[in-house]
Amino acid sequence: MALMRIEILLAASVALPILLSIGLTLLRKYQSHSANQFFYAGGTLNARWGAELFISTSLALGNAVVYFAYLGYIAGASGIWFQIAWCAGFVFIAFFAERIAARVRNRTIHSVLGEAFGTRAAQVAALATVTGFTLNLGWELVAGFSIFSVLNLSPWVSVVCILLLAGGAAFYTAHGGMRGNLLPNRAFNIMSYVSLVLLVIFLALQNSAQTGQLVSFFYPSLNSLVVAVGLGGVLTNILFSILWQFVDMSGWQNLAATTTEHKAPVRSLLWSSLVLLFIPGVAGISIGMLLRNISGVTADNLLPSVVTLLSAHPILFVVIISGLIAAMLSTIDGFLLASANTIVQDIFGLSEQESEKGLKIARTSIVLLALLGATIVFFLNTYAKINLYNLVYVTYSAQLALFPAVMAILLGKKIHAGVGATALIAGIFGGLGVALYASFTGLSDLLTWAPLIGLAISGLLVVAGWFKARTT
Repeated sequence: MALMRIEILLAASVALPILLSIGLTLLRKYQSHSANQFFYAGGTLNARWGAELFISTSLALGNAVVYFAYLGYIAGASGIWFQIAWCAGFVFIAFFAERIAARVRNRTIHSVLGEAFGTRAAQVAALATVTGFTLNLGWELVAGFSIFSVLNLSPWVSVVCILLLAGGAAFYTAHGGMRGNLLPNRAFNIMSYVSLVLLVIFLALQNSAQTGQLVSFFYPSLNSLVVAVGLGGVLTNILFSILWQFVDMSGWQNLAATTTEHKAPVRSLLWSSLVLLFIPGVAGISIGMLLRNISGVTADNLLPSVVTLLSAHPILFVVIISGLIAAMLSTIDGFLLASANTIVQDIFGLSEQESEKGLKIARTSIVLLALLGATIVFFLNTYAKINLYNLVYVTYSAQLALFPAVMAILLGKKIHAGVGATALIAGIFGGLGVALYASFTGLSDLLTWAPLIGLAISGLLVVAGWFKARTT
């Protein structure tokens, strides 16, 4: 009877954000009729809406709440250093925000790279983005859905539920594009804020003996973090967090959608960085810390334990769990929109003048990528037994290799085109190759260094290309 009660509550929690997003999309009756409107909202969003987009992209369930709860449980408040680095990345890119927004109007990050280093470099970078984002959205769904493991659902029931979540996100994203995502994302952000704050308060009341730990947020220890995840893990996560916004196609797309008037791109980045420091940063880590010393709770079942604890409080259960699902959906739609944009512009090579054909391809891509990413990651995790956290290193290793070339372009450094293309391709395949090798051989220490290796390969070749351009 208790298990059936949780199943009903979970069904309600999953249905609420999906029905809300679809309802808001249909109620607004907005549908883009040009690629510019679909992907970039015509470049007319103010700083407030721009911030909502950046927050929704980063306010994930699997890659934020679950991960920070895990860090809070094993490393305490020291886990906040990763979120401090993430927020620092927003501040760092804010110095270049208006430059990026002006450069990428109606274009992608790969188009910008292609202008400097050739079509082949742009296409390889585009394939890396689409592949990485597709796996990441699948990762977010599967990792997020792991909170339901308390139900012991069969694999087929689980994959059907995950595909329903993917399909819900694909529907409202394909229907309205970026403008269609705005109202659902704002609603999702609010639901997530309420959910995480209520969950912290609930756990503090349930486990008041652990609330004294929260004071350590004022003096987080970096040594504790090194002990918990290793030096390679710390360096990779911090560098990745600081640099990611420079290579994130969805971030560039958000900047391109924001008007350049009154420094709107800069203000949207700074405001979102402040919000994200506390939610999911402080809130997510606090959840992990407050779950310590509760009977039956381990580092591997933190969020499923929350499901069990909340089951005695039906209304609170639905409010909190639906907010966590909302965080998942708001991240997925950003991956889908950026991937579809990349496919239309960089793989099919369609321009704004070919909007009708481009929109058909975009909407089809969004649906297919949602279902494909969810299915692939589910079967990799369930049947191939590939660790989800290892998969993150694999997908991000290739993407981070774009940073040196992107930074050279933003700084106006002339790079020899051939060497620049080689830098991108070698960095992408170098980082990806190391990550895959480490994953298949079980070398977890090497795996944590894979993104840095790809970054170093790309960076050294970019520097070589700069020197070559200066001497020719």
